[in-house]
Parts: sequence; structure tokens; C-alpha cells
Amino acid sequence: MIPGSRFARTLIAVLLVSGNGTAAAVPPEELIPRKPDSSVAARAEQAFDRLWGLATLYENRDDPVLKKLAFRGRFQADFPLFESNQGRYSEPQVRRLRLGFESHWLADLVAHVEVDLDATCERGENCDDDAYEGLTDAYLGWSPHEAFELKVGKMSAPFTLDGMTSSNRLLSLERNNLSNNLWFPVEYHAGINVSGRREDWRYLTGAYSSSTTEEFGDLDAGYFLLFTLGHDFSTRLRIPEALLTLNYVYNRADDDNVSTRDLAHVVSLHFRYDTGSWGVRSDLTGGIGYGKQSDLIGLVVMPFYHFNDYLQIVARYTFVNSFDDNGVRFARYESRIEPGLGDRYNELFLGLNWYLHGHKLKLQTGIKLTKMDDAANDGGDYRGVGWTTGIRMSW
Repeated sequence: MIPGSRFARTLIAVLLVSGNGTAAAVPPEELIPRKPDSSVAARAEQAFDRLWGLATLYENRDDPVLKKLAFRGRFQADFPLFESNQGRYSEPQVRRLRLGFESHWLADLVAHVEVDLDATCERGENCDDDAYEGLTDAYLGWSPHEAFELKVGKMSAPFTLDGMTSSNRLLSLERNNLSNNLWFPVEYHAGINVSGRREDWRYLTGAYSSSTTEEFGDLDAGYFLLFTLGHDFSTRLRIPEALLTLNYVYNRADDDNVSTRDLAHVVSLHFRYDTGSWGVRSDLTGGIGYGKQSDLIGLVVMPFYHFNDYLQIVARYTFVNSFDDNGVRFARYESRIEPGLGDRYNELFLGLNWYLHGHKLKLQTGIKLTKMDDAANDGGDYRGVGWTTGIRMSW
């Protein structure tokens, strides 16, 4: 349960922090809504830019030591309402509250540290006053040129369509259930990776620990390896985005792999296509399970359309299939109603996004129809509808 006063205090505190200045780094491969044309909208955009720009605490490219110091963070809150044949769920909650700093040193060094803060607790949980949940990003990066970037520390392991998309920049309020099943439940892992781009090609390779604690883990569990290769067709097609990406994950089986799914191999092929006014994203991913985890395969198709510079409509179909009984997990809020497993998951989603300041400040709402089949009939059968509205703010 979320005490109303605590939720209100958290929302007010974050708004005050953002009012003191916020700024967000925008990955070059990600798209943001186009700049407004009207004078009123242009003035509003300039005001947002000035406000968010205050998060850059120091910047001097001529400084031989410290080039830049910026305040980083995000605030995300949801208001879900779910009804099904298994029950209902409606508990507002703060999904993410993170604060930290990013600094640029010497010629090519970056240090990024953020902490995850607990701003809520759900019904039945023991809530305490310790807000610290652990580190998320906590790494050192070295990037002498765009073809080579080295990161060491704790960082995201990006694979699958939504697994490679920051929660700040999702087109829906939560990641699709394909990523929930075939990506890993813990996003941030201690490890090392190398990535870069050369002409139309993109690559990433990394090794990560499967252990997890609030900080860097005790490194006594297994490990997983990630290999990514992508090709950008946007220049050839003369559109803003057309990126085809292939991920492969090898996950060493270990009983202590508490931060990964029990999948020994995962292969994901996904495509991002955007003409500037409409687009589509798709994902085809399969995984080979070990232990009690069945092999899985899933498909996502997500078309979208920009009505104007601020409003965007998004539709999504998600399918996840288990080759054996009870291999598919529910998405976040459905699992609050039914924690069991099923065999075949189908979802239809329709959402609307209102971009107040691009992905840095947006309101999102969406409705979804969900069906889970369960041949074993031991709790995973589900038919339901869910409606979620939320705010996403990052700096």
C-alpha cells in the first residue's frame, strides 16, 4: 500500500528538485518529438530548455581536467487499474526514483553514478525509513572515438527491443512482456563492455556477473556474455530511424544466478523504423531454458503515429509461448493479481503519449487486454483488462 502522505511528499519533493534544474542526455540513436512551430509552443519549449539546463552544474570544454558535471535522475509514477477473472489491482505507486551525477574528465573519461531510492511500499510489505535501494548506473567510461567505448562498473545489460530502451524513453508505460520473460529481471549488473559505431554498423560485446546486491555483487555466482550487432539503414532510406539489431546472450547456468532468468541462450532480432510521422518497432526473441524453465519464444509488433509534435498514439501486440507447461510469467501488474505461471500469453495494447518536453517530461496512458492460457490449470489461466496512467520525468 502507498500511504497518501508519503506519495504526495515524494511527488512534491521530486517536482521541487526538477524545478531547481534538470537535463537529460539524449542518445543519438533515439528519437524525440519534433520541435514545435508556433510561437507560443516555441516559448514554452525554450522555457523548458532553460529549466532542464540548470541541471548542468558546470561545463567548460577548455578545462583540462573537469569538462562537465551534471545532476542526473528520474521520477516515474503509475496509477494502474486492473480487472480480471482472477481479481483486481489498483495501487498507485512510484515506479522509479533515482538521483545521481554524471561527470566528464580529461579528454575522453566519463563517470556516472546513480542511486535507486524507495519512495513507496506495496500492501503487505514491511515499510521502513531506509530509502536507499542500491546503485543503478555506477561506471567509468572511456570513449576516445565513436567506434570504441569501454565501460567498467555497474551498468545495464541491453538486449531485446525494450531491454535496449531506457525506461525514460519507452513508448508504453512498462516494458513488453516478451522482455519481461526473456530479458533479465535485474537491469543493472557489474561487468565490462565495449561498444561503438562505424558508418552504418553498431556493435556491443560485454561480460557481466549474474550475482547482485545493492552495490556490485559478491561475484560468486555465474556470468553471462552479451553480443550485439546492428545495421542502420536510415541514411539509405532517408528517414530518421531504421535500425536492425541482433542480440545473443550466453548465460552460464548456476544456482546462484539470482539476477538472471534461467535461460542458457537468448537470441533476439528487433527492428526500429520511424519516418518522422509514423513508425513501427518489432521484436522476435527466443530462449533455451535450463532447470525448471521451459524454452520460450516471443513476438512483439508495435506501430505508432504522431498526431503532432506532442501527441502520439501507440498500439502493440505481444505474444509469448512456452514449449512446456508453466513457463511464461505475467507482466508487472497482472502478476500482482496472479503470481502463477502460464503457457501462452497474448496482449493487445493501445496507448496515448503527451510529450510536454520530449521524453524528459511526458504523460502516458494506455489500456491493455490480456489472455494467458494454462494447460495445467493450476492458477495461470487469466482473462483481464488493465488501464494505467503515469508520469515520466528525467533529467
